[in-house]
Amino acid sequence: MTKSESKKRIEFAVKAAEEKTSGEVVVSLARRSDLYIETHFTFAVLGWLSASLIGSQLWDLPLSHFLYLQALGTGLFASLPFWSVVKRLATPSVIQRLRVHAHAREIFWDAGLTETRLRTGVLILVSDLERRVEILADQGIHSKVGTGFWDQEVQQITNGIAAGKIADALCAAIGDIGQKLSEHFPPDTSNPNELPNTLREDD
Repeated sequence: MTKSESKKRIEFAVKAAEEKTSGEVVVSLARRSDLYIETHFTFAVLGWLSASLIGSQLWDLPLSHFLYLQALGTGLFASLPFWSVVKRLATPSVIQRLRVHAHAREIFWDAGLTETRLRTGVLILVSDLERRVEILADQGIHSKVGTGFWDQEVQQITNGIAAGKIADALCAAIGDIGQKLSEHFPPDTSNPNELPNTLREDD
């Protein structure tokens, strides 16, 4: 299945879910939730220290060459986290969790999910670099459902990512969320679509 086909499936799942409820669902796919500059800085320091240690063992090394070696080691090590797998493994999971949560909150406000009439907006964020999923729900629906349901849907999507079936997992979770929303907030006579169904894709 192509990326375009997956996108259309997800957007159709959002549309189908929202037809059953007055709630709103927004799905966002992010390449990463943060630049993690501190990880690059840590690697740069390690590179500088490694180069300095090597250079200190070369007694006849001219000072200019020693400084060049330090600069080379710093630059090479600092560039390693540009590989996603290195950055993910080198950045503590607690920091990744906090940054993904902060990014989700930012999107939640930016997408207008706090402005729905009944406070029933739900955000699903998948952050690729961190391999993490965050679901945020506004107070109207969260007060009726609680954290257990959202944790279950996060796990379902996470399992789908691990299995290489992210579109299937997202569509299933969107369906579950739409059903749960419909139980507490069925559609009214007008049932306006307050927010776009378009899949958000953030750099």
